Amino acid sequence: MARQAYRDDMGLLSPTELKKYRAKVGLSQRNLAELTGLSPNTIALYEAGAFPTPANNKMLKYLINDDELLRQYIMDDANNYSNDLVAKVKAYLQQEDIVVIDQSFQPKFIAVQLANWLRVENYFGLR
Repeated sequence: MARQAYRDDMGLLSPTELKKYRAKVGLSQRNLAELTGLSPNTIALYEAGAFPTPANNKMLKYLINDDELLRQYIMDDANNYSNDLVAKVKAYLQQEDIVVIDQSFQPKFIAVQLANWLRVENYFGLR
């Protein structure tokens, strides 16, 4: 709890935030290391709970909070990254460009309820 309080007070990236970002984009620790210029060991340490340096914290937070920055990283230096990394980032960015329908909408009735209602309506309609 003390470590998390310190993270919150200092505005440091949490291991969970970093893991969620990697999962969201579909990157391995090595991919993220390649993208950011950090070592894979550094990424692993941050995900294990080590506190990032102020410079690394700032860079990672900007990257996590701005997909346009991710797009720029790939567009500006695509030749300097592995094909695997470029493909993963492009796939993620193309997915982000697709309009997402609000999935929080809950229908008033489910299909089974509507089917039952139609059966009852048909039954009484025939009488």
